[in-house]
Amino acid sequence: REEKQQALIIRAEALDLVLTKELITWLMNHFGEDLAQLTHLINYLSQASWTLKRPITLPFAKKVLLAT
Repeated sequence: REEKQQALIIRAEALDLVLTKELITWLMNHFGEDLAQLTHLINYLSQASWTLKRPITLPFAKKVLLAT
């Protein structure tokens, strides 16, 4: 699990994002540990953050990813 979290942190840094460990843990708990899916979610959050001009925080991620 630690290796996957580190891989996600590296992916986020490549996108010039800073994601908290709390956020990454939440993503893994709610969406599973598949790296491809988690990378897709990070890309989606990055796009939403850029579009809405908001930083990626846990409340922001919950709002964007759990919106129906």
